[in-house]
Amino acid sequence: MIKRILIVALALGLAACGKHPTGRYEAVAVPSSISHRINAHGIRVAKAAKGQPWLLMHADGSSDPVSGLPDDAQVTGINDKDELTGYIQSPGCKDSTCPAHAFIWSEGKLSDLGTLGGKSAHPQAINNNGDIAGSLEVTSAQPAHCASSGSQTEYHPFVYSGGKTSDLGAPPGDCGMVLRLNDQDDAIIVYTKVDDAGRHIDISAGYHDGKVTALPGEGKLTAYEINAAGDMAATLTTADGNYHAVVVHRDGSTQDLGTGGYCCSAALGIGDDGTIAGYVDTGTSSADASKHDILHAVLFRDGKTVELNGLTDWSDADKKKNLTVGLADFIAADGEILTQAYDAQGKFAGLYILRPEMK
Repeated sequence: MIKRILIVALALGLAACGKHPTGRYEAVAVPSSISHRINAHGIRVAKAAKGQPWLLMHADGSSDPVSGLPDDAQVTGINDKDELTGYIQSPGCKDSTCPAHAFIWSEGKLSDLGTLGGKSAHPQAINNNGDIAGSLEVTSAQPAHCASSGSQTEYHPFVYSGGKTSDLGAPPGDCGMVLRLNDQDDAIIVYTKVDDAGRHIDISAGYHDGKVTALPGEGKLTAYEINAAGDMAATLTTADGNYHAVVVHRDGSTQDLGTGGYCCSAALGIGDDGTIAGYVDTGTSSADASKHDILHAVLFRDGKTVELNGLTDWSDADKKKNLTVGLADFIAADGEILTQAYDAQGKFAGLYILRPEMK
């Protein structure tokens, strides 16, 4: 609560002094190999390596250890109250087949929620009401394709709210999980199915007002992020085999964001103001998409495609590495952007936060 007050006070102070964003960004390296999305206050939960503690990484570069989490905890989500969710092994069980228990961590206290009615529970997201969502392992007469050999198991998306688990179900043979959850319990669901050729294909669905809804695109649309209004950042594979960044609005309508004059584009994150974070592929076709040196991080804003590389200020050390921002993954309420950087050879060079510069 103190941190939240300080942040608000700082924001009010900047406004009073007449400071405003310059339109440029400072690139700040993320000093960890395991990192998850940032919340509205620029706080991330991260872990440097196995055996090291989880940390709450603050926007100013300082960090606090997450006390009370066992070493085997897997943290998968953080909300704007700095509460965490994820899963841990069943207490006292050391075998790899042990059930996974869902947990919520808040203000130094770990709450073990058990398996939430399934064989295991794997949360992926937590909203500001403390509701969590993810994948629930359930017993099945016929195992899904994603289950281990011989196990009578399916994986269903779930939402846990008010002490109750809602199993959202999955088509026979398919596996599902909730990927993202907003404060209204609107969600993005990802189902994995096997086509006639034996290929695993991910298909996105929406969850609104307690109902699972199919998204447009007939399985060619993948949703990645959802904002407070229930709008989703998504990518649609087009008839020519390329892909376009799109917004799927809560009412089911879609808006193609274009490609910035290039072959392809993708939308990966969406802010509550409607700003989209993603990238454009400057190659000649989607076949070039694996070459990260031709991917440029962008914002889709006010009908325009804004390339971030020309607006990014690197440290002197990073300038020598000739880094570029290839992907913009997530945009926080304060305008910070979680990105992936690549070197001159197109190799992954680490995660960076682009912090708005003020004047």
